[in-house]
Amino acid sequence: METLGQRIKLCRKDKRLSQHELAAACGVSQQLISFLENGKVTNTTEIFTFAEVLGVHPHWLSTGLGAKKYDDLIVATEDKTLLELLRRLSTQQKNDAIARFHKLISQNENVVKEYNEREIGQRLMVVTTHSTVPLVTQKR
Repeated sequence: METLGQRIKLCRKDKRLSQHELAAACGVSQQLISFLENGKVTNTTEIFTFAEVLGVHPHWLSTGLGAKKYDDLIVATEDKTLLELLRRLSTQQKNDAIARFHKLISQNENVVKEYNEREIGQRLMVVTTHSTVPLVTQKR
C-alpha cells in the first residue's frame, strides 16, 4: 500500500465500515475520510485514533512499514503490558527503568554463567572420577 489513504481504505473495507461509520467511530468528518482515501489529504493528526479503531499498528498505518497489527509483532502479553506501562512514564522515568532492566539482565546473565560453569565443572569431575582412560595421553 503506497499511501495513508489506501491503507485506511483497505482497513475500513476489511472491517466492513462505511466512510460515515469510520468517521463517527474516530470523531472526525466523513469528508476527512473521503479526502484521505482519495489523496486530497495526505496526513492527519488522528493517526492513533484511526489505528485504534481499525485495529492496526499506528506506524504501519502512517508509513506502510513494519507489522500491520500488534499481533503480527508476536509479542507476549507480559511484553505488551510492560510497553503500555512504559508509555505512561516520563522520559527520565523511562531512562531509569531501562537502566534497571540492564542491571537485572546483567545479574541474570551472571547467574546463568555461574550455573553453567558449575555444571561443566561437575560433569568434568564425574568424567574424571569414573574414567579408566586418562584424559590426556602422550606418545613418546
